[in-house]
Amino acid sequence: MAFMDKLDEIEKNFNELEEKLSQPDVLRDRQLYAELARNHAEMAQVVNLT
Repeated sequence: MAFMDKLDEIEKNFNELEEKLSQPDVLRDRQLYAELARNHAEMAQVVNLT
């Protein structure tokens, strides 16, 4: 996979995580929310560089 393709995939996943983090069922599940928020924060570092 080319570098730019990988960055596009990360950005897509980042946007999907943002959507999930706003869903009521995810907000009610603290463990799931924490896991998704952690992944989101890690991806944010990469996405903000692009």
